[in-house]
Amino acid sequence: MSAGTLAPPGERPVRRSALGRPASRPLLAVLPARLLATAALGAFGALHWARQLDPAPGARLLAMLALSLAAGLVVRVMAALPRASRVPAGAVVAVALLVCSLLLAGIPAQLLEPSGWGEVTSQVSGALSAMPAITVPYRGVDEWIRWAILLGATLLLAVGAVAALWPGGGARSRAAALLALGLLYVVPAIESDLPGRFGRGLAFGALLAAFLLLERVQRRNAGPAAAGVAVALVAGLLVALALDRERAPLDYERIASSLEQRSDPSFDWDHSYGPITWPRDGREVLRVRAQRPAYWKAENLDGFDGLRWVRTRLVGSPSADAALPEPARRRAAWLQTVRVRITGMRTGQFVGAGTTLYVSRSPREALQSGSPGTYVVGGELKRGDAYEARVYVPNPSAEELARAGEQYPAAMRSYLTLDLPDPADAMGPEIPVSYPFFGERARPLALEPSGLPTRSGGRITAASVYGRSYALARRLRAGASNPYDYVRAIEGYLGSGFRYTEAPPTRPVPLESFLFRDRAGYCQQFSGAMALLLRLGGVPARVATGFAPGTLDRRRGEYVVRDLDAHSWVEAWFPGYGWVPFDPTPSVAPAASQAPPAQTPSAAAPPRGDTPESGGPAPGSHAAGRGGGSGPWLLGGAALLLALAGAGGFAFVRSQRCPTAADPLVAELERALERTGRPAAPGTTLRELEARFAGSPQAAGYLRAVREARYRGRGEGPTSAQRGGLRRELASGLGPAGRLRALLALPPRRGGRSVRPAP
Repeated sequence: MSAGTLAPPGERPVRRSALGRPASRPLLAVLPARLLATAALGAFGALHWARQLDPAPGARLLAMLALSLAAGLVVRVMAALPRASRVPAGAVVAVALLVCSLLLAGIPAQLLEPSGWGEVTSQVSGALSAMPAITVPYRGVDEWIRWAILLGATLLLAVGAVAALWPGGGARSRAAALLALGLLYVVPAIESDLPGRFGRGLAFGALLAAFLLLERVQRRNAGPAAAGVAVALVAGLLVALALDRERAPLDYERIASSLEQRSDPSFDWDHSYGPITWPRDGREVLRVRAQRPAYWKAENLDGFDGLRWVRTRLVGSPSADAALPEPARRRAAWLQTVRVRITGMRTGQFVGAGTTLYVSRSPREALQSGSPGTYVVGGELKRGDAYEARVYVPNPSAEELARAGEQYPAAMRSYLTLDLPDPADAMGPEIPVSYPFFGERARPLALEPSGLPTRSGGRITAASVYGRSYALARRLRAGASNPYDYVRAIEGYLGSGFRYTEAPPTRPVPLESFLFRDRAGYCQQFSGAMALLLRLGGVPARVATGFAPGTLDRRRGEYVVRDLDAHSWVEAWFPGYGWVPFDPTPSVAPAASQAPPAQTPSAAAPPRGDTPESGGPAPGSHAAGRGGGSGPWLLGGAALLLALAGAGGFAFVRSQRCPTAADPLVAELERALERTGRPAAPGTTLRELEARFAGSPQAAGYLRAVREARYRGRGEGPTSAQRGGLRRELASGLGPAGRLRALLALPPRRGGRSVRPAP
């Protein structure tokens, strides 16, 4: 019976002298060399890839590298399994490695359930489409962009490590490994202006050479091989220095910009009162992570130009911070930080909520707009951009608003002004008319451009095209005992006899026609008419534009906002609370039907339904990498699957490669020969091995004792002296490391005798 065994896949048996000593020894065995080179190249690329994010998640990628190398070793061990067993075992390893890749990239464990696959695919696709426009290192708050960047690295590490350690190590698997691991460095080297790029390039070249050559280098050729690699690297460095110019031959930044998606819509928030022309195809435009739902505001329309509500900078209007009454500053529940992520639009405004106090972590500069509490972009926000905003959104009850009183600050008087057409000169400029606060015993006043009163504003209003609106406002106000009663009266009026339509008729005076002739329109008509009546009745008001809250994604605690949610509503100022939102648009509107029922005639009740407080997850509660949830358990389970698959495969291989209990001495001999770099060729017999060790009586005696014990059933096996003699022969010429390998392969046995052969 043959005592030999084949060398491991991809390794050639070492040439031997007559005494069994290797004539030419490799610098490292194939598997250790390949493992070391793969680990070094993968770690180098992973740490550079991590620099594309700030802060750099290098530890995550190194953990993924370790898991990928473990998976590669498992696959290598499982190569000896029967074909029928390799497929399911390989599937287990692949699934476990994919789960590890997704979790270490940061994707929440909840999204790895089958119901979340669609969202993962959609969000990663959207993040990839935004990649050409981002700046690296990425410091933004869009978690999907961060996760997509990390996912690219984890998948490359998984592919590279497994392909490098693939059984057989063919040209295709080696090429795949080289491509995957090389991209880990090449991509960030192109995207980022790394310091010391020539030194990094030299290091990368040296690691590539080690990956390609380390397992092939013989000890006696190690010096010349290292010198050759050094010469090639220096030559490449000289060529790179010669080609280094201020203007690159390939402007990849311009190419990336040309690939940026430009089909995303932008919104014009000015009121036109004509048929709706903005996109209405249901596309997602942004996502907002917030503690509570709100109207997501883009702009305030503070001025009325005689026909429509427009953006303007009101003289004497307070700052965003000054507009918050002192009691409101103590209501922490009405303050929150929202995170806004642009997913399908372009905008020159920061979308916030209520009164935006400040914007942070933005990829573009945030500038104060003409209207306090809103901000414009120093440039343009587009798909993939994200930021955080600190916002104040009051939600007082109906009773609180009814008791708010009528103590308005003087700065609010600018929100009681309307520019009206001059009844005496239809072609002349509009006349600014200022109306008294609710409860104030005064008359409306027309203002000169300097702001000084001139003639009676009441007479001008009554004689203008808004005479009937002024009369309606006075009638509704007469039946109200406080400003909130007046707000409810206007909502009641607009809620009876008016209908919703997205194609209202075009009129010369749109809001007057809406109130008394057509009685049909959409959010612009309803909000514009309500704000007009509020100012005519002495309640500071303005029109706000942006989006309704959208739909809560319970899995991620985000509000998904679509183009159908583009909306316009009203804000009225109440002492002690500030700007409070009201929405007179009928609930049949696509946007209003999703809005929270805040500030309705029944009361300013807190929003109900799909909110984090009503059963959905708290925003951020399952963000990956932040602890909690099932992420760590799932990651541990995936790693355990890899370990179990490897252990099972290793046990099976050992049971197939090693002889049974009947040949423990032969099995031990085979392992000792392999571990010392002297694997016996196929078909080698124990007698032939004995002849090769004839120069060492103790070693030859060991082989003879094994042969006689196995085939003749004589003797008790080799003695300790014979075992030591064979160990010395196996270690001969291998240096200290070889002696250690021989000792581990053939350790001393207690009791003076080796393992007895089985009967």
